[in-house]
Amino acid sequence: MFVDIEKNFPALKELEKHYAALREEVLAVPFSQYTPWADPNAYAGGWAILILFTKYPRWDYGKQMEQNRLSCPKTWDLVKDLPGKVMVGFSYQAPHTHVYPHRDLVDDDVLKENSIRCHMGIKVPAGKAPIRAGDQVSQYVEGKWLGFDGVKFEHEAGNLSDEPRVTLCVELEYDPAKLVV
Repeated sequence: MFVDIEKNFPALKELEKHYAALREEVLAVPFSQYTPWADPNAYAGGWAILILFTKYPRWDYGKQMEQNRLSCPKTWDLVKDLPGKVMVGFSYQAPHTHVYPHRDLVDDDVLKENSIRCHMGIKVPAGKAPIRAGDQVSQYVEGKWLGFDGVKFEHEAGNLSDEPRVTLCVELEYDPAKLVV
């Protein structure tokens, strides 16, 4: 199930205005700075992340946050004051990668189960970057957000092209009584 970003998280819609700067900045970061996803059984192909912020204390991906923020200062300046942020980073999928169906785990010390994963397409092979949340399928689009509840709904993503796919990922807490789908 996808959610309406504009109605639920208007601050994120503002970030779309900065798409070109975000893209230029993250594409200049060397791939060696990304951290491969820890569970190789969760995907086929290549999947890595570049974390700028996380509230998850047991997440090893956060060890290089300061270095990553220095590499992406414009991005960090745009996202550092987002209300309710739980995690901010970039996700890289190599060509012909499939992240298998899964539900995200939450750290009960940080939040219970009410968070939305919001992804903005940064470098997206047109028509070849599907994502499924629940029973809905969509495509990543450069400069546009997709939001879904990754805890409550099984989801999977892919890159069916010969080019890499990069998204900006922001996880935000939400009030279920106020969520607009």
